[in-house]
Amino acid sequence: MNEIQTINVMIRSKKKRHQKKMLKKAALLVETKDLNKPAGDSKAERLHKAEQEIPQLDSLPVTFLLKTGKKYFPSANSVRYYYKSSEPEFYKNRDLLQETLIQESAQLSASLQQEFWEEVGAAIK
Repeated sequence: MNEIQTINVMIRSKKKRHQKKMLKKAALLVETKDLNKPAGDSKAERLHKAEQEIPQLDSLPVTFLLKTGKKYFPSANSVRYYYKSSEPEFYKNRDLLQETLIQESAQLSASLQQEFWEEVGAAIK
């Protein structure tokens, strides 16, 4: 916790974007310290780690999500109808778009799945 507090002190910018960037860096520092803990994994802990390994799509712009969605999942309705106002279930529904990308990526072949997550991971960094 002291590391997070010192990082917050180092943030001098009042701009929201810079503050968020620094908070993400602080979170990564905390996560790496958590990974250095001794292994005594229970089933719940392994499941939790697996969920954390999936990159968070919240930080990515919608245009990138749609572009990669159209590249890998052109038939997915949430990708096809994201900007179509006549489809209220899919119209600008980012949560559904993210869920669809994660679920559909699990059904890809191993090579395509790796390519998809590498592309997403590169966009996050």
